[in-house]
Amino acid sequence: MHLDIPHALDRMDVVGRIDRCLDELLQRPLPTGFEIRDVSRAWSGETLTVAFKAKKGFFGVSLAGTIAVKDGSVEVDADLPGLITSVVGEQQIGDTVRRELARVLGG
Repeated sequence: MHLDIPHALDRMDVVGRIDRCLDELLQRPLPTGFEIRDVSRAWSGETLTVAFKAKKGFFGVSLAGTIAVKDGSVEVDADLPGLITSVVGEQQIGDTVRRELARVLGG
């Protein structure tokens, strides 16, 4: 999945907003019933690499991706496992991520 979300903010402001948003999101229960576990995240400059396990019942999958803050846009790249996209379609996931980032970025 690749998303490109526009913004009109200072890149460091966007980095802070994304970090706070991720903190909030990881505290919320997911509507699909998946639990998020074993989260790792690290900023390298203005690119965040994040990985976690999503678990539902006996099933669990690992997800990883990057969020790159650019001048005028935020680029999100993630490989979505089939188990996830069979429960929640890639379009729905993308729409949710796009909507949440637009909210965080003030758009």
